[in-house]
Amino acid sequence: MKSINIKVLRTFKNNFSLFSGTILLSMLIALFVTACLSVGSTITDTVQGIMDGQNIESCEFVLLNDLDNPEEVEQKFNAEIDDIQYYDDENGDKTIRIFKENFKVDKPYVTDGDNLSNEDEIMINRDYAKNNDLAIGDKIDVNGTTFTICGFYLRPDYMYMLKSGSDPYVNKDNFGIAMVTEKAFEAHFTDFKKAYSAVFKEADYDNDFTISFREYLNEHYTILSYTSADSNVRITTANSLGEGVVRMVYTYSPVIYILIMGFLIVTLTRVMKCERKNIGIMLSFVYTKREIAVSYMKLVSIVSLIGSIIGTVIGILVTPALTNFYAADLIMPKINYGINIAGIVVAVVVPLILMAAAAYIYISRALRTDAVMLLRNTYTKKSSAKGGKAFSHSNANTAFKYNFRMILRNKLRYFVFLVGNFIAACLILMGIIIGCTINHVLDDQEKFVNSYEYSYRMKSVHYDYTGEGEAMLSASLETKDTGGSLAVTGIQDDSQYLTFQLKDGGDADISNGFYISYCASVFYDIQTGDTVTLIDPASLEEYQVKIDGVLDINKERAIYCSTENAAKLLGYENGAYNVVISDDPIHFDEGDLSTTVRSSNIVSTLKELFKPLMQTIYVIVALGAIMGIVVISMVSKLTTDENTSNIVMLKIFGYKRHEIASMVFGLNKYFAIIGYLAALPVMMMMCKMMCISEIENYGLYMKVYFPWYYMLLTFVVYFAVFLLTQLWAQRKINSIPTIAEQRE
Repeated sequence: MKSINIKVLRTFKNNFSLFSGTILLSMLIALFVTACLSVGSTITDTVQGIMDGQNIESCEFVLLNDLDNPEEVEQKFNAEIDDIQYYDDENGDKTIRIFKENFKVDKPYVTDGDNLSNEDEIMINRDYAKNNDLAIGDKIDVNGTTFTICGFYLRPDYMYMLKSGSDPYVNKDNFGIAMVTEKAFEAHFTDFKKAYSAVFKEADYDNDFTISFREYLNEHYTILSYTSADSNVRITTANSLGEGVVRMVYTYSPVIYILIMGFLIVTLTRVMKCERKNIGIMLSFVYTKREIAVSYMKLVSIVSLIGSIIGTVIGILVTPALTNFYAADLIMPKINYGINIAGIVVAVVVPLILMAAAAYIYISRALRTDAVMLLRNTYTKKSSAKGGKAFSHSNANTAFKYNFRMILRNKLRYFVFLVGNFIAACLILMGIIIGCTINHVLDDQEKFVNSYEYSYRMKSVHYDYTGEGEAMLSASLETKDTGGSLAVTGIQDDSQYLTFQLKDGGDADISNGFYISYCASVFYDIQTGDTVTLIDPASLEEYQVKIDGVLDINKERAIYCSTENAAKLLGYENGAYNVVISDDPIHFDEGDLSTTVRSSNIVSTLKELFKPLMQTIYVIVALGAIMGIVVISMVSKLTTDENTSNIVMLKIFGYKRHEIASMVFGLNKYFAIIGYLAALPVMMMMCKMMCISEIENYGLYMKVYFPWYYMLLTFVVYFAVFLLTQLWAQRKINSIPTIAEQRE
């Protein structure tokens, strides 16, 4: 066995250039798997560790009457309840939300510095401090009182730090959280907002349990608002981020594994042709077919391990940078970047097993050939023989017959070439389609930015507004079927700020009916004529709404109607309102106002929100280009090596280089074109599905935008990469020594 092992190493050395493509593809998939699983598990473990350790809430609610006996409720429902008191200190566009120190639910986690010990100390979140040039030990004025920053902290329910749960965007520059002692809060912040958070100790509590909890609270204290942890965007986004990164592995890696195994079989086919005599000699020396098959399986294992180990090492090295990139929107502690053992196993062992098994099966089948035929090098597949006779009596030109026969002789190679170009085109198209869609969103701001500048939301419903601007009535409800949020917004019949167009054309008569935004229609699959059952999350009261049309609005999951219809649906009298919109600032009593939103901030926030995604797009396009270059280069090399004798004869017959290249590589361009055309509809559909799935995260529907001129430009770039790679691979034609081949 020692000599056959030496032969394996010699074969690997002599055919390294043939195996280099498999090594590169193995390296890429190992890098992808290791990095994604390590990043996903690091984010998930960090987020879950904070949430579990700091007693993350099961729900949050606001009551009309204070909870006078929380211990009784805790005992009845086996829960822990903590009151949340906070004050929003606004200074221009910047807001710091100051919380009273709490100890039971959503407990603070110190990331830097020290915890609170004096009444003149304050803790803030690290990202806001960094973006506003604040450091531990600095003085900060809040609501007319000077505090000293003693440390940085985070809250588990604010790891994805939205100012309001209905806001779709994180703005770390203009919004931050802070915490002071209970005594300091009571002394300096009298006009505060109050809510409650609860943790259910029963790990497997169900929907019936939460309903009974809500019914009890509503009966005794009257619920004004209720948000479960599963509906809290601040919590669900942080929880799902790591899972989304891991999901990429299970989505894309199977296709790439199939490509690698196909490429490996193509490479082994070429190696076997070169090694026929040696295999025949080994069979003559009484080596069994199993021993020979195992020796080649070892060869493939070496190839797999080299690529996988290199890719795994690179994946481990880039994990910290990728983790920071993907978690850029989260408020995170100092992360301990761990190595995901399962990821390493998947990245190294899975391709090793798949490739070794494929090699063993293929070699075992190939060794059915008689040893004498292998020694004489006279073995020819039936398919190859048929390929050599195809169009033998046809008047078709020589190049066509030669190319067609090559397909019949090498079906698997061209299939792998087609799949490789298809995957490369998919990655390139995915990146460019998403990039075009995002740029279109930023350019077409009218569909995503309000036509008014200021939006003021009141803490409660008021009646008969007579001030500046325009009053609206809005309520955040839940769909009964899915539990997702869906707002009902009533606007004035003669609104000076809002006009609506139907998706299929024409004006919408908001004064007469209920109309759903296109964003909500796509997300919940609700169409004109459907009846939707909505639930008030506080009182659990149900509402039936028949949809009269779909509006051409790609933002907000909402149903629009007149203020009169909204009041009637929600059980209020005419003239009810809780939102005021205006072009100019309006002064309201702080006790009445809940939130203020400026439309001019949305565009800049959108750009910041999409910046990490745009950077990801560049990586996807680059990965697609690299994969395409690897596949084209290696298949071209295999084709050139196999056709060396034919190329020599064509040179002798006086064919020029470009004519020879046309005959040998003429089919490749058609497979590249087919790969692009097949990838285009697939990626249009996948990108549409991605845009729908991101509605919950971004709060808007980014309709896929990929006009014909971008399709053409993308194809030109894709085909240019193909042609340049092909031209580079064709250089070997000139290096084939005609005279030496004749002598041989």
